[in-house]
Amino acid sequence: MDPYEYLVHIYRNLPNLDFYNKPDLLESFMPWADMLPEFCYAKKTNKEAEEGK
Repeated sequence: MDPYEYLVHIYRNLPNLDFYNKPDLLESFMPWADMLPEFCYAKKTNKEAEEGK
């Protein structure tokens, strides 16, 4: 997880979300959600890729 990109995603999108009426939408913004955009994830270095991390 890239903390900076994740927080940017949260701060840009949560204000527009109607989570008062649909609280289940918040689940898609949690760090463990499968639906987060690709840019929220840290990019692996070559060394990490070789080690299989």
